[in-house]
Amino acid sequence: MAEAVITRGVGGHYTLHRHDPPFEGLAYLRGILRQDDLRPLAGDRVRFESSHDPDIPYVVEAVLPRKNVSQRPAVANLDMLVLTVSIVQPKPDLFLIDRLIVYAAENDIIPVLLVTKTDLATTKNRQVILADITANYARSGLAMFADGFDGDDSELDRFMEHIRGKTVAFAGQSGVGKSTKLNRLLGDVINETGAVSDKIGLGRHTTRETQLFPVAGGGYIADTPGFSVLNLGDLAITPEGLRRGYAEFREVEGVCRFLDCRHDGDMGCAVSDAIIHPERLDRYRKLLQETVSGMKPGER
Repeated sequence: MAEAVITRGVGGHYTLHRHDPPFEGLAYLRGILRQDDLRPLAGDRVRFESSHDPDIPYVVEAVLPRKNVSQRPAVANLDMLVLTVSIVQPKPDLFLIDRLIVYAAENDIIPVLLVTKTDLATTKNRQVILADITANYARSGLAMFADGFDGDDSELDRFMEHIRGKTVAFAGQSGVGKSTKLNRLLGDVINETGAVSDKIGLGRHTTRETQLFPVAGGGYIADTPGFSVLNLGDLAITPEGLRRGYAEFREVEGVCRFLDCRHDGDMGCAVSDAIIHPERLDRYRKLLQETVSGMKPGER
């Protein structure tokens, strides 16, 4: 059987896509899979074959094991999560960025930082804010990109090269320019995909559901209705899971007095401002309280 990726699902019908060899078609789910209450998602890798139905010419026979899955928004097998923060309007929310980094680490997703609206601040303010963001994450291992809407595509080209071949979603505050950025990245592809949707009868895409858009050269960019990250305790992320979102702490592995040190400032903790930005360390310790509050009394 052939394999493809689900790029969209509406009303039990699924759009399948493959880069090489090129393929796109409409499929439905084999009945036995529906009986298992399986809900395929955008991003799922599937096996399919001909249905011999001219209206819906393919049938999904199997959904392959997932690397990860998110329910808000509903998408599977993300490789990268683009953490989008603006220079101004709104003010950068680094607390949210830290939460998203932890969420990504917990789900085996690579986080990437994209700073937008760089052309909307004065030169001095832009330099100060960019320097602060860069300093906060200098030791985190994050790849970082900064881009405005002034028509200079050099940084955008570098960003596209970085994500090529990956399945990518965007996350961040409302108003940071995610939709505008997607339109710049995918304008032609969105128009072409809309025409295909009309042709096969699925209707035009709206951001009420997740849809993947193919990227030239490989990979997909997800257009989603919004990436929600709740209280880390509500997500059942443990203190150990929280620490995995902080690459800076690897420098002190085995150095703290206690092997299970939570880096909360207790005696014997080797974490200091020398290895992590003090503001990021302060935010970490606040997030630590969230994870502890979500644990059962016997687990704390």
